[in-house]
Amino acid sequence: AWAQMEVQQENTIVARKLFE
Repeated sequence: AWAQMEVQQENTIVARKLFE
């Protein structure tokens, strides 16, 4: 569960960088 949450946060950051 912990690893999943961390991965989701990283994916969100990556998505933001791509959209910026």
